[in-house]
Amino acid sequence: MKRLRYIVVFAVACGSRNDTTCEQVAETARAIHPGAYRLTLDHCKAKQWPESTRACTVAAKTRTEFTACRGAHLVVEAPPDLPRVAELPRARPVVVEVHADGTLMVDNKPVTLSDLEALFAETAKRDADTQIVLQAEAATASRQVDDIVQRANAAGLKHLAFASTGQ
Repeated sequence: MKRLRYIVVFAVACGSRNDTTCEQVAETARAIHPGAYRLTLDHCKAKQWPESTRACTVAAKTRTEFTACRGAHLVVEAPPDLPRVAELPRARPVVVEVHADGTLMVDNKPVTLSDLEALFAETAKRDADTQIVLQAEAATASRQVDDIVQRANAAGLKHLAFASTGQ
């Protein structure tokens, strides 16, 4: 008795090729999400979705089924009350002053390296995209600035800016 070595499964769309239109796809999209008709229609036409994708999406009953179709995207407009990126609150930068004598200041208060590490860890946990500004006096040893940069990076903060004062 021979054993079956391969099973080949073909997904075949109902009907003949090229009988599913982008308009049908958009109608299905509208049934899944009311605001999806126009943008999904435009995307289907512009990207020239293949028949297999169009047939798959027309058979979909849910958003998950629709987007599982290879190459299909349920394109919807953003809600009008969604804030724009520029309107989102941004964390204010953390400014670290590095004096030539080794003194570190944050918000005009002296801090130690361990205080700074804790501040960096807390800041990264709250928003890893927070900018760290290092203001170093010209006479500050570069290894001290490098040490602070390494501590910021170790905490997960990658947005660093440097400023030098002439003192």
